Amino acid sequence: MLCLTCSAFCFSLLCKNCRDQFLKVKPKIRIVEDLKIYSFYNYQDISLLLNTKYYAIGSRVFSLLAKKANAHFLTTHQEFFKQYIAHGVGIDDDPKKGYSHTGVILHAFRNMITPIYGELQAKNKVKYAGKSLEFRQKNPRGLVYKSGNKNLVIFDDIVTTGLSMLEAKKAIEKGGGNVLFGVVLSDAKK
Repeated sequence: MLCLTCSAFCFSLLCKNCRDQFLKVKPKIRIVEDLKIYSFYNYQDISLLLNTKYYAIGSRVFSLLAKKANAHFLTTHQEFFKQYIAHGVGIDDDPKKGYSHTGVILHAFRNMITPIYGELQAKNKVKYAGKSLEFRQKNPRGLVYKSGNKNLVIFDDIVTTGLSMLEAKKAIEKGGGNVLFGVVLSDAKK
């Protein structure tokens, strides 16, 4: 097999040099309105890997990224999860290309949260990749949450403007849930 980033021969998705270079956890916290969002990787370091979500291999890449993020988060937030019974939902957790990238992230965090798959769905199938803030504001996803009253963590791959996270929070609260915070692999804000 060839390394996804440098094409060196290796027996995994990334060679040791690329894992050491790109998979360094650099945690950040971003507050969008009143929502705290945790991220783990610099967007510039893993943007190539995040774009694999459009291909079947993305399920393996996202699993690798999410497992490493989960291991870090567990060491820093273990006490929190002893206090709360938390559930997790992925933004628009809808299988495409045979898998859901937010579902893969949820699955990696299952030792801390109870995943709820497919319960935060978009009525409008809008693609935000590369779109402006104005486009995102004019074209909401129309998220709907159906699972009722639970303490929830919202999961996604990237936070850019934070509008998707805020829309998810509002949909969850409208559906009777309580949002604890958000978790993303990467924050695209520089």
